[in-house]
Amino acid sequence: MKWNHHVNATTKKANSIRGFLQRNVRACPPKTKALLYKTLVRPVLEYASAVWDPSSQENIRKLEMVQRRCARFVLGDYHRESSVTAMLNKLQWGTLQERRAQQRVYMMYSILNGLVDLPVTYFIPVAGPSTRGNPYKLQVPFARTHLFQSTFYPDAIRLWNSLPPSTISCTSLESFKKEVQLVKLR
Repeated sequence: MKWNHHVNATTKKANSIRGFLQRNVRACPPKTKALLYKTLVRPVLEYASAVWDPSSQENIRKLEMVQRRCARFVLGDYHRESSVTAMLNKLQWGTLQERRAQQRVYMMYSILNGLVDLPVTYFIPVAGPSTRGNPYKLQVPFARTHLFQSTFYPDAIRLWNSLPPSTISCTSLESFKKEVQLVKLR
């Protein structure tokens, strides 16, 4: 039930692609390098991440380090004194952890609106009128262990319940995605 092996394999594959890019497209402009990262490396890091989103800080750090190395590569700045966080802000790349949370919320929207063929019966609305937050809150399943708390259903429902009512009431997935971009989930 832990994602250590999967995260290690994913980061190894993403780092090898990054290394290939560093060796072969060193002279390209930053815009091209950023496009290559978003096309070749980030999909490896995010494939089916709505399901396997790691909860341990060590695994989250490993995944974020790949993106941080890519930011250095894209901007060509390998100085020790340079701030990678400033580079990420300059490139306007959010954290991968935030992107995985957004993917979970997108999947919840798709499930609840019949865009994915999964039964909605797993989701139980909160009984009674809600006085805070969104009126479409769902009951979070009981999770005795931290391991189960971080699996898809409990975590995605917690994220869903934290969304504002205006976001949840969107009528299309595209408009929902635009609204979620404005909300900080993690």
